[in-house]
Amino acid sequence: MILHYITRTSRKAKDWPFAKTLSALTPEFKIFADEVNTNYKSKIELLFVVYPKMFIFAIKMAFSSLTAKQYPDIVLLESDVEILSYCIVRKILLKPYVQICYSCFIFTGSSSSTLGWLKRKYYKLILSSVQKVIVHSKREVENYSILFPNDAHKFEYVAYGIGAPADKIDYEKQERVDNMILTAGRSCRDYSCLIKAAQKTPYKYQILCDSYHAIADDRPAPNVTVIRACFGQEYTKKIFEAQIIVIPLARHDISAGQMVLLHAMAYRKPIIITETDSIKDYLHVDNCVYFVPSGDDKALAAAITKLMKDKKLRVELASNAGVNYDGFFTPEVMAKNYHQVLMEFYHSISE
Repeated sequence: MILHYITRTSRKAKDWPFAKTLSALTPEFKIFADEVNTNYKSKIELLFVVYPKMFIFAIKMAFSSLTAKQYPDIVLLESDVEILSYCIVRKILLKPYVQICYSCFIFTGSSSSTLGWLKRKYYKLILSSVQKVIVHSKREVENYSILFPNDAHKFEYVAYGIGAPADKIDYEKQERVDNMILTAGRSCRDYSCLIKAAQKTPYKYQILCDSYHAIADDRPAPNVTVIRACFGQEYTKKIFEAQIIVIPLARHDISAGQMVLLHAMAYRKPIIITETDSIKDYLHVDNCVYFVPSGDDKALAAAITKLMKDKKLRVELASNAGVNYDGFFTPEVMAKNYHQVLMEFYHSISE
């Protein structure tokens, strides 16, 4: 199997554990990587700045892949933009067919019935151009199979995995900031619930979120601060400083919260998170998170207060979280799972 992988996450993505493990498992593997900044403050910036950058990247990488010495059997792509670009370039170059695997697919729909209909039509077109779709929760396989019945056979669940380059330190040995609680992320977050809960407690809260759509106010409450630019080592430092990581989720039907959840687990933190089916897919060790019901600010405030007053429980949750991450959700484990799915797919189309 000749496998190509296109990613805009980083120029150094080829040196990351996921790519290295995939390369070791698949000798005829080639990665095409660059870094594209997709942060935006408004829909106008998204349409006229971010999307053009994504298309330029995707077209460039598609040309590189389709003119490589080793022509791919399968190409792993991470967005609709990359899929459209790859199909366009393939037609321009009059190249043979390539099996496309759409990685990390998420469909969010729309509150507008018209826009929702248009989005479904658009993604039906996208999905008709791919042969395998990887999602990161079992619930999504069920939901998308109903939403896109013609492509139901293409969806497959693979658990997400994430790197943790900093040293892992037991919770009791971490240099934490007194009374500091952290949350992070932009997708499907219920920050309004968190802010209401925060106002019922005496603790300090930091929200790491670069999306003004997810949360517009930089100081939504006296004890809540939003930090817009916090990445890399600074992001990891904030995780270590926190007493608790809180992940309030707004949706049950799509993948959301896994990245922050896995970072928090990797770095041995006690975690409070909204109970959803997609999150349950990521728990293989008992008592490694503290669940709260969706949208219940009183329950969230009570959970925060309980953990902040019970150090023994925080230590237990943090330790179990680390065991859960190390055993099941490293990028090496994810690469092995991807390889298995892609090899099974390759054998099925080669028969």
